[in-house]
Amino acid sequence: MRLEIRKEMQKDTAPMGHLGVDEPKRRWNLDCEIVYGPISSRRFGYSLGINLLPSGQKVCDFDCLYCQCGWTPRSLVEQCFAGIPFPSLVDIKKVVDLQFRELASQDNQPDTIIFSGNGEPTLHPEFPRAVEEVERARDLYLPEARVGVLSNGSRLGESSVFQAVSGMDLKSVKFDAGGEWLDRPLMPYDLDALITTWHNLPNLTIQSFFSEGRFDNTGSRDVEPWLDGLTRIQPNRVQIYTLDRVPPVKLMRKASGETLRRLA
Repeated sequence: MRLEIRKEMQKDTAPMGHLGVDEPKRRWNLDCEIVYGPISSRRFGYSLGINLLPSGQKVCDFDCLYCQCGWTPRSLVEQCFAGIPFPSLVDIKKVVDLQFRELASQDNQPDTIIFSGNGEPTLHPEFPRAVEEVERARDLYLPEARVGVLSNGSRLGESSVFQAVSGMDLKSVKFDAGGEWLDRPLMPYDLDALITTWHNLPNLTIQSFFSEGRFDNTGSRDVEPWLDGLTRIQPNRVQIYTLDRVPPVKLMRKASGETLRRLA
């Protein structure tokens, strides 16, 4: 298992103050099209994003206190995500073909193509087929790019979603210390079963968020179950990190570089 601290955090050896007082944070733009970027990513190099969720709207089955997309509307969960204007497969195919072809014509080759966007990408009702369309266009226009996903892992218990993710080059699943109170799953969530499922994903990266202060998940009460979970999952890599974008909870504090190194 390889454990990483995000590079920008290695420079930070002092605890940070409250958000907005001592360091500005970047904001996420919810007006996010199906294909966005490429952007420079600390995790994925020169990275092209894929958003399978509606532009201007967060869609997720978690309500994480630190989410860059803000709060999850409760109405989405109450309606079991019915009536959400997910982009159609026809639109996804049209957009990825157009955008990938244009990038190829400009010799603008991304290192990675990552499913992420305005929430949880695997909630798209035709996620496996959307992955097939993106991988087809990748093979045709951007063959050097690796395809990956950023996910909370909640739908990986569904065989079709598991197979779609399993075949990707890069698989990143979120698993936080204190996840029950920090991540606040809004749908039925069997973490014990999901840990077994995540264990079966090849070349898996686990990403884990930490904060200090009022919303502190760096103590033994939260860290010890997290370590037990990692022992069961046996990921190829663990990335630990802290605040970088504006969270919905304004008083969240970054975990210091010293704290992250201690946890590592």
